[in-house]
Amino acid sequence: MPFIENASHFSLGDGVYNNVHGNIYNFYNSKRSREEIEDGSDLALLTRRTEKRRRSNEDDGIKIIRSKKLKLIREIGSGPGYLFHAGQKKGDAVIVKVFNPGPGSTVRRQLESAVALSKGIMHPNVLRLSGMSSPESLSHFIVYENAHRQNAEGPLAVALKNDLDRSIRLGFKMIADLSAGMNHLSLHGISLGSTGVENFDIFLDMDDQFVMCPHPRSPAEGDTTQEQEESAWTVFNALCQKTLMSANRVLHHDEINRDSTILDVVQSRPAASENAGESLLPSGLASASSSKNTQEDELSIPPRREYVWRKMNHGQQSLATVASRITLDLDMNISSLRRMTWTDGQNPHRCAGYVREEITLATTTLDSAVVAHDAPGLLELCHICHEVVRLTTDVGTEHYRTWLRLTTDVGIEHHRTWLNNFAQQWGYNIAYDATATGAQSRPQWTSKVYMNNIETGRGNGGSRGSSKEQAAKSALIALGFIRQS
Repeated sequence: MPFIENASHFSLGDGVYNNVHGNIYNFYNSKRSREEIEDGSDLALLTRRTEKRRRSNEDDGIKIIRSKKLKLIREIGSGPGYLFHAGQKKGDAVIVKVFNPGPGSTVRRQLESAVALSKGIMHPNVLRLSGMSSPESLSHFIVYENAHRQNAEGPLAVALKNDLDRSIRLGFKMIADLSAGMNHLSLHGISLGSTGVENFDIFLDMDDQFVMCPHPRSPAEGDTTQEQEESAWTVFNALCQKTLMSANRVLHHDEINRDSTILDVVQSRPAASENAGESLLPSGLASASSSKNTQEDELSIPPRREYVWRKMNHGQQSLATVASRITLDLDMNISSLRRMTWTDGQNPHRCAGYVREEITLATTTLDSAVVAHDAPGLLELCHICHEVVRLTTDVGTEHYRTWLRLTTDVGIEHHRTWLNNFAQQWGYNIAYDATATGAQSRPQWTSKVYMNNIETGRGNGGSRGSSKEQAAKSALIALGFIRQS
């Protein structure tokens, strides 16, 4: 007799059917043999279901993360084809790399290449992979774990603005962390010879720890036969240069390549001459044992501070020794960095109270120093009078005329060539911006030339080339190399 009144049941194949008051309920495939139960098939079934669920949440061992599990807070960086965002996943801080929209297969290949590069890397100075979007996701992204971080150039710029000592310590911390991370990537087998400085993003966390995120190179970038150790050293130097220059640009809104060879001049002089230079001779150097020589305490206007990267020969140094040596110096609270004052006797721009502190950093503290300048450099915006420094003497005029006589006969565009040579000699960035107006058949071109992001000349012409030539000539006039005719 059935347990429920007017109820009965029957089996058909693997199914069990119950008839309750004329209603039939089908429990398909619920009938299993006694042997299935005894051989642990319940556990086997659970294992298979768990494994299926795990496979749906992973792709080649990488955790699949759904976009609805992420909360993006703010954009903190960008690169070719992607954006970085600070975000949260289940309340934990993360960094999310979101790829720009494009053909699905192309974007997915970029994502998979980036994942393959970061997979398995565990180092405190390299972002650690947490997961990625599914292949079916409308947006493609990579998630890096536990990261209260921001782009490194911002905190470095804040340090430059507010505190000389912190600027020094944070700069050396960057050197130690980047050399350690780069060394680990090299040991991990990542080919740094084919990885340029543009393939790295640098972040800084709340504990002043620098962390790098490498990106795969594009096939168009080619490869190199440079040895792994040498290529790692080259990329490390370029990365330090880029990060420090970015901090300068954020703070001062310009990008001036300073001369780091001043310290080479100092080291080539006899030791006795250092004290003899304390009178600040023209184009000379004065040693200072304390920061008082920078006159910061006497000024109502703070000095202009910049980072300068001093590239050293590889020699017997390795990235591992650089990291350990700088870390040891930081643990010993370095505070005895050399401080010097440099006077450029050829610079006619003199504003009372002007000081520029160049924090020149290298792979050792002994090769680093703080050099205080008492005059702004060419094309620099003087923070005392707020004027852009121009070349106002006739020093270059005769040199220009001599050079012009040698080049006019060969028919080259001499103004642009001379300006480019000048910029290269003095380490200035130069760029042209050309626009066309009027009818397409006979356009009129206007070109502007920028040196260190400052408009220096402008010119017009019937072609792009002629307008650039006139812009270069205008810049040479502004710099004082030629007189306006």
